[in-house]
Amino acid sequence: MRITMAPDTLFAEQRYEFVMNELRREGSIGVGEIANRLSVSQMTVRRDIEVLARRGLLSRVHGGAILVSTTNEDGWPPAVSQSKYKLGIVVPSLEFFWPGIIRGVRATATAKKTAVLVRGSAYDGPDNRRQIEKLIKPGKVHGLLLAPTTSGPGGPDLLRWIGSLSEPHVLMERFTPSHLVSGGADIVATDHRHGTEIAVRHLRSQGHTKIGVLISRESPTAGHILRGWAAACGELGIPNGNDLVHETVSFDAPRREDLLKLVAEEVIGAGITALIIHSDPHAVAFAQFCSHHGILIPDDLAVVAYGDEGSHLGEPPLTAVRPAKQHVGRLAVELLLARLEEGPERPTQRIYVNPTLVVRESSIKR
Repeated sequence: MRITMAPDTLFAEQRYEFVMNELRREGSIGVGEIANRLSVSQMTVRRDIEVLARRGLLSRVHGGAILVSTTNEDGWPPAVSQSKYKLGIVVPSLEFFWPGIIRGVRATATAKKTAVLVRGSAYDGPDNRRQIEKLIKPGKVHGLLLAPTTSGPGGPDLLRWIGSLSEPHVLMERFTPSHLVSGGADIVATDHRHGTEIAVRHLRSQGHTKIGVLISRESPTAGHILRGWAAACGELGIPNGNDLVHETVSFDAPRREDLLKLVAEEVIGAGITALIIHSDPHAVAFAQFCSHHGILIPDDLAVVAYGDEGSHLGEPPLTAVRPAKQHVGRLAVELLLARLEEGPERPTQRIYVNPTLVVRESSIKR
């Protein structure tokens, strides 16, 4: 459901009621998703969450909120006693990519009479560990669904610590070397390399021979996206040099407009006629910037967004690589429950889920 009232007519108490209804239904919410559905700013949603937190109705976490008013002292809902298993899930944010995965986790857990407790963390190793430690008190959970921070100086140590835990666990959307986790790890993840390859092949089919990438190298998926792009371009016999890779501009960067102008000039100056942009909020923003500065999409520059949260809202609507997030969540629960049922003798698995390409106006030759 999407609220269609204008932002100035949607009163605060109506927003509070909507937020609480979503929390009761889902158990957790992300700021970005609620802002989109209410057609208000993320700042407005954050203020609403702060008000509801002061009323003791919810608990703020990174990127969103979780419901606390109907939980017992351990954070579980009263119905947990009817569940065979209790699973803890720690994700780095409740915004953007993760709500879809959490929905898949919750739907599957409910169908299998399994309780789930969500903890929002941050892209920070020490905070990841703190949130996990809160879940592994004796008897609190039977297993864990985790998306830990794997980069930076603390990443390998965090993975080794996770590998030492006695609780069965599944890593979601993380690609980790087997030697960093004891005995390997069960993993369910999107095949981002494949997703980028299908984007490149689509753009090549539209006649493009110089396809660039706009990406944040700090993103956990950046390496996989870049490898997929380089491999596909190499197989198609088109350029894949570093001069075709550019850095996204942060939404809170000083002099952001000037930086976007510089990136656009570098892209056009390099002869790039098509661009894969991660993630889709950056793609929508960059496409809008281009349109406002005389760069026509797709005539001058074709755009494919990596991610499909809001790509359809672009002007024009953006072609997008769509990860199957709910399916990833479902598989993660199924894999963890199988591990709990069969025990440590069960072989570890790494499951990679292919995303799909949703073709819209931004990449179709006119």
